[in-house]
Amino acid sequence: MSTLYLVRHGQASFHAEDYDQLSDLGVRQSRVLGEDCALRGLKMDAVYTGPRQRQRDTYQHLREAAAEAGHQLPEPQLLEAFDEIDIQAVTDQAMARVLPSCPDLPEQIRKREMTDAGREAMRHYGGIVRALLKRWAAQDLDFIETFDAFYARVSAALSQVMRDQGRGKNVAVITSGGPVCMAVRLALALEPAAAVDLMWIVHNASITRFKFTEDRFTLMGFNGIGHLREAELLTHV
Repeated sequence: MSTLYLVRHGQASFHAEDYDQLSDLGVRQSRVLGEDCALRGLKMDAVYTGPRQRQRDTYQHLREAAAEAGHQLPEPQLLEAFDEIDIQAVTDQAMARVLPSCPDLPEQIRKREMTDAGREAMRHYGGIVRALLKRWAAQDLDFIETFDAFYARVSAALSQVMRDQGRGKNVAVITSGGPVCMAVRLALALEPAAAVDLMWIVHNASITRFKFTEDRFTLMGFNGIGHLREAELLTHV
């Protein structure tokens, strides 16, 4: 059987002008993962990345750190279908709903100086995002790609990778939380709402591992974070 490693990107730049950039911590998480690959001598026959900058940069920093430790990893192959849903559109709508109660919330987040009102607004914000994603899972959200379409493209991308790589290979895909959870759904036949619930717990720079053959796709480990040994490395953005 072959092994497929799905890696979520490092921490992105939450509420910065451009979310699709690794934060300084995201760079560090990526390098830690690369150092761990080198320490374990983890050989990769192929590596794919999604198209987002945060996905591609995660592998760049991972690969550089592994090389500095004497471990070579292959050139990445870009596969557009491992893109994330337009989560920015969801979070923007949630933020628009909470700003009337706390207009300076984005500034508080950037400065990491939260008032009581800011903390309450963030709780409200998180609840709205969850509710919107529940609606998305129920096919009741019309401003982003539908759940069924997203699941179909991720499943097709996984099938392409498995078909192209065949048996006895180690393959990695650097992607985002949404595709990771769609892969888990494929392996476990989860209901849409259950798959969406997983999106809240996938850590940045975590590893979800599968075994596969031409006709089998089996989950072996979900959201692995054993390489992230410092508490501050455990993030979900």
